[in-house]
Amino acid sequence: MKCYYASIFSCALLFLSNTVFSQHKDAVVFIGDSLEIQKEAYQGLNKKDKEWLKPIVNKEDFYIVSSAGDFTIANTKYKALDPLNDGVTKVLVIGNSFSDDGVESYLYDMARSVGKPLVIGNLFRGGAPLDFHLKNALGNIKIYSYRKTTIDGIKSNTDKTSILEALKDENWDYIVFQQASATSGDWATVEASLPQLFNYVYDNYPVSTVKYLYHQTWAYAQNAVTKNFENYNRDQNLMYEQIVNVSKKVPDLIPVYKVIPTGTAIQNGRTTYIGDNYTREGYHLDLAYGRFTAASTWFETIFGGIKELKYSPNFLSDVDLDIAKESAYLAVQNPYSVSAVTKYSNQKVAYIPFKKIKINFGTDLMIPSWTSLLFEKKGSGRFGVLDENNNPTAVNIVVLQNFDSRNANGSKRISFKSAVPAQVSSSYFNAVINERNQNQPFLGLRNLNTKNKYKITVIATLQEEIAPIQIEVLGAKKQLKSINPSYNRFNELVFEDIKPNDEGNIDLGFKLVKGAIEGRAVINGLLLEEM
Repeated sequence: MKCYYASIFSCALLFLSNTVFSQHKDAVVFIGDSLEIQKEAYQGLNKKDKEWLKPIVNKEDFYIVSSAGDFTIANTKYKALDPLNDGVTKVLVIGNSFSDDGVESYLYDMARSVGKPLVIGNLFRGGAPLDFHLKNALGNIKIYSYRKTTIDGIKSNTDKTSILEALKDENWDYIVFQQASATSGDWATVEASLPQLFNYVYDNYPVSTVKYLYHQTWAYAQNAVTKNFENYNRDQNLMYEQIVNVSKKVPDLIPVYKVIPTGTAIQNGRTTYIGDNYTREGYHLDLAYGRFTAASTWFETIFGGIKELKYSPNFLSDVDLDIAKESAYLAVQNPYSVSAVTKYSNQKVAYIPFKKIKINFGTDLMIPSWTSLLFEKKGSGRFGVLDENNNPTAVNIVVLQNFDSRNANGSKRISFKSAVPAQVSSSYFNAVINERNQNQPFLGLRNLNTKNKYKITVIATLQEEIAPIQIEVLGAKKQLKSINPSYNRFNELVFEDIKPNDEGNIDLGFKLVKGAIEGRAVINGLLLEEM
């Protein structure tokens, strides 16, 4: 007999002998348990009692309990219970970093806020496609990081775990499949591996009441630079359409209860003023509203009621939350085509006073009081950024031309007056500056009050030797100052009394020092204050 359910049901109860000749009183069993019934006893069962049992292939005299209810074998009464009917929702994902984006940041807290106990298991392997999962399943290969959130919210990560071990770890209510993003729109790759992978799971988790889900991933940002985007001719709309076509056909391939339409939810969100800014580097989701949109889609698919959810995490404004929940709700209602979130097609730009906004560049972390601008390519940005106290503002920050890279090998031992944490100083955007691009701004601050003056502090530090560079701040007037980022521990660059231009904009760019034909610019952080 198999003990899948130790977290809720006592293993001592489960391991009571289920062999019919050793039973002397009524017995409790669970759907998915195996019973040994000798041929004579099985032949003596009536037709109704045989309906509770399913023969195990290639294992004579063993049967799987297939339904909940009461039945009798050789004068012994059995009560078959559903192991999933325990009041706790348990979700196992056979996935990769895209399932990480979907379930590991907000979903547990969302469920807890409405009194729905939740356990999440994520069999994580970066970039893993379905054929990789199938190979590991059939070979019982212990290759996954098994990331688990327990009923009390405690997170753990167990390396070198197999799919079989994860299947046996809990009494899972939902088991989720997904294809890797690079081939999520390629039906042939899904058709080739998903049925066998499903059969493996079905055979090794014989609980007939489990529900199977398929996670529809999202199309890349149009400015994504990953080579995988070439599979879709670097066309976001084409990628989305192909992902939708695949996910639409999956329920005909395996018995899927529902598709989780995260790809459609993200595409819905892109119809708002946030636009094509749902990813942090072109394909993985933005840590704030990107991941919250994905988690909202999972919540609505599994529980429903996302629009009534009151849960409000840090780093997200009420507008961010509303856009995410509306995008998810519309996606679940209409999973295979885009539904415009018309309420937020344009940003409400009424000015909101603030004291200080802190922006960090390239830090793939959620840092209290800081807003992360993660993608260094033209067109990316953050909208309605929060101030240092998580209050909403109308201010946007946008990338106006491509930086060359983002890096995380900067200075950590620093003593800036602005109390910059090491997570900010160690990450930065990097650009090679020459005569061609030194007259073009790289960053733009938008929706500022034209009647106010502002103070901008720039943090530029690098753990290596480079030449000095000039930073230009351009509003109604321009200011130009030089800095050497090399091993910079405490030298901040401060621009004061800056008025925006007539459109409420301030731009920031880089200039070569006198006599240089090429230079290198870095920016780790930016602080914007009303004066």
